[in-house]
This record gives sequence, C-alpha cells and structure tokens, in this order.
Amino acid sequence: MDLALPYVFGFYVIQFAQHVKFSDNDIEFQFSFEHLNLLKKSQTKLLKQIDSEFYNEKNAKGDSMLAQLYIDDNLFNSFFSIFTTIEKMFSIRDLVKPYPQAQAALSMLTTTTLGAVMPQFIEKYGRDKKLDVVFSPSHDLFTDGIKTAKPSGIYMDKNGNFKAQLNVPAQINIEQMPGMWEPIRHIYITVVAKAKISTNSTNPEDVLLEVTPKSIELTNLLIKNGDDEEPME
Repeated sequence: MDLALPYVFGFYVIQFAQHVKFSDNDIEFQFSFEHLNLLKKSQTKLLKQIDSEFYNEKNAKGDSMLAQLYIDDNLFNSFFSIFTTIEKMFSIRDLVKPYPQAQAALSMLTTTTLGAVMPQFIEKYGRDKKLDVVFSPSHDLFTDGIKTAKPSGIYMDKNGNFKAQLNVPAQINIEQMPGMWEPIRHIYITVVAKAKISTNSTNPEDVLLEVTPKSIELTNLLIKNGDDEEPME
C-alpha cells in the first residue's frame, strides 16, 4: 500500500496542475490561481509573465535535491489583483463613525482646520464646512490620474530583492449642503517599500530566512483640482 501512495498523490496533483513536465530525473508541476478559476479575466490581466527557469539542482552539500518549491511574484499578486479590481470608494467618516474615541478627530475634519495651512480653502469654500477623505484600492481609478502606473503588487528578482508597490487613489469631498458631498480634490499616491530576502546558512543545522528592509519611498503624489494639477499643495 505504501508503494502506491506516490502514484495516488501524483494522479490527483496532476488534476490541479496547470502544466506537468516529465524528464529523466524529475517531474515538474506548475500551479496557478488562474488555472483553478479563482481569478476573473480582469484580475488575470493584472498579472505579469514570469520567467522561473532559475533553480538549483544540488544543495549546499552537493547532494541532488529531493524536492524544491518555487514561489513567484504572482502568488502574491493574485491576491493583490483581487483588491485592485474593487471599484468601491471607502469613506474615512463612515469607517470611523462606530468608534466614539475617534469623534473628536472627526470633528476637526473641516475647511477651518485645513485652512490653517492652506487659507485658499476657507476663501473658496467658507469656514466650518465638513470634509471627508475617500479612497479605493482600484487600479482603474488610479490610472485615471497616472495612466502609466504599474498595478499594486510585489515584484521580485532571482537574487532575493523585492519591492512592494501600493497605489492609492483618493479624493477630498466637501459637504456643500446636508448630505450632499462634492469632490474638490483628487489625489494619487504611490508608496514603494524595498527589501531583500536571503538565507543565513552559517549554522547548517539551523538555516534562517532573513528579510532585510532597504527603503520606503513616496514615489508618486499627484493632486488634481478637476483637470488641473496643484503642485503647490
């Protein structure tokens, strides 16, 4: 019975694999969320083509590898693609409304507070007008402002360097009349974090996976008033 287990395992694994490759020395299985129909077509379009030909046939001791597991960018980007196709806008006021301790800060979200650093808001919209900040993870909404932007996701290379990019389209709304909100600014923000993943094999009996942060940058900050950019703001 034990001898049959590998064959049973292989039979069922093949049913879920996108590609199966047999060679004289090994068997290669490739899996993806797209093949399992867990992603929509619009989400699949946000994934990039991956070249995963690099691998190690032997371990550090020179012995042939028994099994290897490779994880590429698209494992993470499949999850990102789900969020970046959400077209809904989320309101700061709605999100913090259930929390009494946040009401004091919420009461300061007005043209008077913003006018302390940018007086033109008071001059144009008046004092004590309520403001709201709404945002979305949508890639399509982000490309309305920055058309050439890469989708939010994780980008890796074979040396262990990776960067995580997050695009956030947002807008500032003003309450002109009770319950009637009007957008007065559109904001497009890109944050990029870079790091390196490596293995520390100083102790062969206790190999460690190390993540070394490198930097975090605000690579895009675009503020638009209608079709006009507001670089001074």
